[in-house]
Amino acid sequence: MTPLIPALLIGLGGTIVSREIETLEHAAETQLAARLAGQQKVVQVNARPAGFGVIWGEVSELDISAHSFEVDQIPFFAEPTYSQAGKIKKLTMNLREFNLAGLEVASLNATIPDCRYDFAAARDHKLFRLTRSGAGTGSVSVTQDALADYLVSRYKEIERATVKIEKDHAWVEGYVNLGFFKSEFAVVSKLAARNGSEIVFDNPKIYFDWIRTDEIGTRAITSFLDPIIDLNDDLGLFGAMDIQTLTLESGLLTASGTVSVPSAVSRTGS
Repeated sequence: MTPLIPALLIGLGGTIVSREIETLEHAAETQLAARLAGQQKVVQVNARPAGFGVIWGEVSELDISAHSFEVDQIPFFAEPTYSQAGKIKKLTMNLREFNLAGLEVASLNATIPDCRYDFAAARDHKLFRLTRSGAGTGSVSVTQDALADYLVSRYKEIERATVKIEKDHAWVEGYVNLGFFKSEFAVVSKLAARNGSEIVFDNPKIYFDWIRTDEIGTRAITSFLDPIIDLNDDLGLFGAMDIQTLTLESGLLTASGTVSVPSAVSRTGS
């Protein structure tokens, strides 16, 4: 065999790898962009091949980055009824400055190993279809101003609000209208995670017109703010995150925990 033949084979293999990667990137990028709203949205998908394994559907890493978009719920699901021949060793998501079901999110980051996709659909039909998700880790961060805006838009009883997050506590001040009772109010509290998806007040101190309220007044405020946010019911995450820790500091609320792409079956309940 002349030296030229191995060189040609390597060159041909490199061309095939490049083509397969570009096909996968374009398919995933196009489909995700179609599911996100916003004139200023930016979506980018980058894939790293697992050597020549990409020829039969193996990808070392698939990175999804996006910002400046709006979406009502998690934009894609795993579809396990389709082929799982394609392998993604690591799926990473880096999303920032987007609106999720009315909540302005500063950032959402996740790293998920051991995912599968429909290789034939990507190769033959330029269609990206995730078919299995592993379990990884991730976090979502919200600023104190975004949380204040969300409380006013989400809860009709709160006519205005400001939020300050510092030193593991949240300070919420505003005006509440319960119909039978109207008042300036303030809540000073830690926050806690409940059931993996709910963010709730933890041992709150509540004031009306800066007078500490009794147990009845405390229940009046916390009853309709329980939970403050439900990742599944309010934000449409369908179990994508199981919150394990909450961090409150420097004007930022960050929820961290295990992350996976939910199955389409969990969305339909079938």
